[in-house]
Amino acid sequence: MLTDDLDDEPPAVEGAVGDDRRILIVPVRGAFDSIAGQYLSHILLRSGSVTQVDVSSSSGLTALSDAGSRDEGERPDVVILMSVSGVDRQQLSYVVKRAVREFARDRVAVVDFRSADDAAIAGAQPDNSEGVAYCRMPSSAISILNFAGKGQEQV
Repeated sequence: MLTDDLDDEPPAVEGAVGDDRRILIVPVRGAFDSIAGQYLSHILLRSGSVTQVDVSSSSGLTALSDAGSRDEGERPDVVILMSVSGVDRQQLSYVVKRAVREFARDRVAVVDFRSADDAAIAGAQPDNSEGVAYCRMPSSAISILNFAGKGQEQV
């Protein structure tokens, strides 16, 4: 079963040069988003693009509040909001607004499994998210991490 496989640490990718940014995956709402977040975590770790990925045990606004209250050295460098279905467009927009407020715009990304039309509409909403990366496929998160930069190296 997929969830059994997710309990194991993914194998190291030979020759991978992952950076040390702290990635936090926040399920937007519910158990399915959490499972999808665990799956995305494995994709990122297996790709070797990053070495530190955490999936929040809480979801939505609670997870963002918890992450925002961490000490500066423990705050995530990139926040990826994960949604697979069932979340209202306005609710997703509100969660994105909160993530943008808590974290720099270039450090927030959304993986949303909705149809291409719905994702385009959500991405065009006036939610102060012009710097937020949107995509529909978990594997696209590797490109999203390139979008998010390398943290302090860009200063």
